[in-house]
Amino acid sequence: MDYNHPVTDVPFSLTGIGYTQAAAGEPLQVISDPCDHDMTTSEEKMKQLEEERSSNRSIIEFLLNDLLEQAQRLEAQSRNYEQLHDFALQMLQMVRDIASECQCSICYECMIEPRMYPCGHVYCAQCCRSYTCPQCRTIARGPLPLPYALKAIAGRLKSENPSLGWNGDEPNLPDPSMAR
Repeated sequence: MDYNHPVTDVPFSLTGIGYTQAAAGEPLQVISDPCDHDMTTSEEKMKQLEEERSSNRSIIEFLLNDLLEQAQRLEAQSRNYEQLHDFALQMLQMVRDIASECQCSICYECMIEPRMYPCGHVYCAQCCRSYTCPQCRTIARGPLPLPYALKAIAGRLKSENPSLGWNGDEPNLPDPSMAR
């Protein structure tokens, strides 16, 4: 085989163009390999994809950090709401306790016009029919005093809950000096 002889034909399968022929006696012209162009394009696409991936990674990290911050804020708000809920339940229980203290132990109504016997027991004016304490039988020696603080609390409870049935009129009580 003579290797010094210039190549004048190249089959299609090697160039992808078909038979390339040179003029008689002239060597073949060097044709750029189409794979080189594809390789360059592929490298450019790979570089572009890497930049996009890096950019997407930055966006994802930003979004994850933002979500984490929001989750932390929501957790803090949730704790605050739980504390407020617990406080509201405590206040509700306190109001219920106060309401039960304002309830007459005879008629079980709200004591709008409470009266206090000398022994300290308190009943609504309608239930104080005598000058003897219904509970301990202590005898009152004059008009039964009105505990104003309890009246104010009971009045407030009554105004916020009209179903308690008081119309606001002062009850008519017998004069204690007429007691036997």
